[in-house]
Amino acid sequence: MRSDTEAWQRYGAFLRAQAAEAGMGPREIEQAFAEAALRNPGRRIGEMAYSKSHIDRLYSAQTKPRPPVPFTIQFLRITNKAAGLTPQEHERRCDEARSLLRATAAPPQDDTADLRHQRDLALAQRDLARAERDLASAAGTEIRLRYALRDAELLLLTLFQITGALREIIAGNDLRALRTTDAHELTRVHDETRRAEGYQSTAQQEADRVLARRITLEQLWSRARADLQRLAQHPDVSELTVPQPDPGDSLRPVPPSDLFAQHALEDIAAALTKAHEVNTREEEKSRELRQALSGTEDFLDPDAELAVLLASTRLADPSARRSALWELVSHWGHSDAARQAVIRLAHDPDAQVRSSAINQLPQLWPGDRAALEALQRLAHDPHDGVRFAVLLALQEGWRGDQNARGTIMRLTGDPDPRIRRSAVDEVAAGWPGDPMAREALLRLTNDESAEIRTRVAAGLANGWAGDPEALKAVVHLASDDSAVVRQYMTTALAKGWPGDYVAREALVGLSGDGLASVRKEVVTALAEGWRGDEQARDTVIGLLGDPDEEVRWPAARTLAEGWPGDLDVRKAFLRLAHDEQAPGRSHAAWALARGWKADPMVFRAVLALSNDVDPAVRSGVAGALSIGWAGEPAALEAVLRLACDAEGDVRARTVFGVARGWLGNPLARKALRGLATDRHTEVRENVALALGHRRGGGRDALDIVILLAADPDEGVRRRVANALAWGHPGDPAARDIVLRLMEDQAPDVRDAAARALARGWPETPTASGTA
Repeated sequence: MRSDTEAWQRYGAFLRAQAAEAGMGPREIEQAFAEAALRNPGRRIGEMAYSKSHIDRLYSAQTKPRPPVPFTIQFLRITNKAAGLTPQEHERRCDEARSLLRATAAPPQDDTADLRHQRDLALAQRDLARAERDLASAAGTEIRLRYALRDAELLLLTLFQITGALREIIAGNDLRALRTTDAHELTRVHDETRRAEGYQSTAQQEADRVLARRITLEQLWSRARADLQRLAQHPDVSELTVPQPDPGDSLRPVPPSDLFAQHALEDIAAALTKAHEVNTREEEKSRELRQALSGTEDFLDPDAELAVLLASTRLADPSARRSALWELVSHWGHSDAARQAVIRLAHDPDAQVRSSAINQLPQLWPGDRAALEALQRLAHDPHDGVRFAVLLALQEGWRGDQNARGTIMRLTGDPDPRIRRSAVDEVAAGWPGDPMAREALLRLTNDESAEIRTRVAAGLANGWAGDPEALKAVVHLASDDSAVVRQYMTTALAKGWPGDYVAREALVGLSGDGLASVRKEVVTALAEGWRGDEQARDTVIGLLGDPDEEVRWPAARTLAEGWPGDLDVRKAFLRLAHDEQAPGRSHAAWALARGWKADPMVFRAVLALSNDVDPAVRSGVAGALSIGWAGEPAALEAVLRLACDAEGDVRARTVFGVARGWLGNPLARKALRGLATDRHTEVRENVALALGHRRGGGRDALDIVILLAADPDEGVRRRVANALAWGHPGDPAARDIVLRLMEDQAPDVRDAAARALARGWPETPTASGTA
């Protein structure tokens, strides 16, 4: 089977190309993801991996997106918005991304596979699975009986040891009684002897019980073994997997000499009490097993199987009880007896058994009153893992239930921060608007855990938007010691109280926070909740001069999108176009193109930046001109000059500007033809990519892509295959080039060509096996 590495490389190259077209580096994409996570908590963006290093590794296929489809779609939302793509183009690129992701998981094609054979194979596998299940069940019962025999023999051995020790004690006391002349000593020896004789009689009685039970178990085991041998006659038994647990080491006999100390009788008394308890319990299990096996000609009927499983939930070994629990919930969820057994196991002495049983209650019996009452009792369990399982079970099976509400609200005060955190989330999600739930959250605004305080802010904003008391609590968090809390508080204010004066003033105050991450969130919050507000606008304008690039770029984007056409914002950006720092000038070009396209002074300012001394600024100008002034001759002149820039990075970025704004212009296509022979591979790759994703340009554009089909770099040729399928589907000349690329010496190119053929020319016979 061919490795999927090549498919992930194609996926990484696709993401890199989208980011390049948007003019965004990994750091900018990371920031955009973080902002989106705060703005859209429902999309669970915060759970995605989007750090700069992760994105770099994605580009080079050194890691995989987590989770694949949601991450990729969010990535494209960010880059396509920055690139100014239409909704239709965005959807098309999302489809391409999904196709690339499917390619990473696509199994190799087997042209000789026959559907009927596959169906017969599936039926055979089903029958084999049933046989394996029956055989495993039979083997399990045989093993339980064998273990019961082993336990009986170990108990019998222990009782024989006790009897032997007592015999030695009695004989020793007889000798001491003959030799002593002290009356007090003689009385003590006689008393000890009487006690030993009584214990000896008790031990013998317990041994007799074990011997009787052992005979019964031997008979039951013989029958179970016969049933197992009958089932083992299956013709494919060699293919089946039957569990064979190791019964473990046998109990070592205790040497009688170890019991000759003075306190031996006290130890023996305790041992006999324990032996009596074990005997009683084991006799009950033996009766249940005998009842399950009696009167059946086959192995076990369903009722008998249930009886065995219920009996197994009372075995001494916690792992055996967990196994029985799993079988009950897997096959007996319809049984009330199974439900009662699972509720009983939720109170098991073993914490792991309790947690396992609790986890099953919402799966099989959501809303069940008896199960809820059990969970309410277990909310006070001393084990953290059990209480956490209770909370998760209530979330899943009893959300919105008023009886469950009180239990979950109590868990917001749990000593374990993990439990408090989840309880806060559940209170907000399960009972929004509820006054008692709100009070439970308000008490936690001073919780020692910063993460819980952030959850409280988010919960109040989601469940009690517009509530004055909730607003007061969230505003209080503006002075929190934790930067993370202050960050989340800004998002909560914008979500829960947009347009509110008190909330806005709290955000304005945080614009001077000592941490850039907080100031950046202030920018986003003001744009979302107070768009058009003058005080909010002036605050964001002030942050254009922030010392941290992490703040300046969001401020520029926010002003361009939130206050387009505003004269004060325009003045601020015109000043920024002369900023001493190159990133500021780049931000100004991008923002001015977005918000003030019809302004001649703005146009001249952006044109002037095409001669900037910094390559990064010049790279961004081509994109800005294509966004704001596509079709303008003066803008085209500047872009064509940038297409001949001495810096390869500038030329590579300019390709997208040319294709976006002037693909229908002959001069622009001539420039692209020249860039198709550029000495830098990235420039040539971008030409293929841009022409593939920008339809238009007629035959000239197709000729440029065909020219690149003979490029010496396999990455360029791979891009050509995709470009022809997306940009020129159905074209006979393009199809011929794709067919030629299917014979390419590079496997990666051949694979891309095969997929391109299936996408652009599905009727072609060669494409039938690659669709």
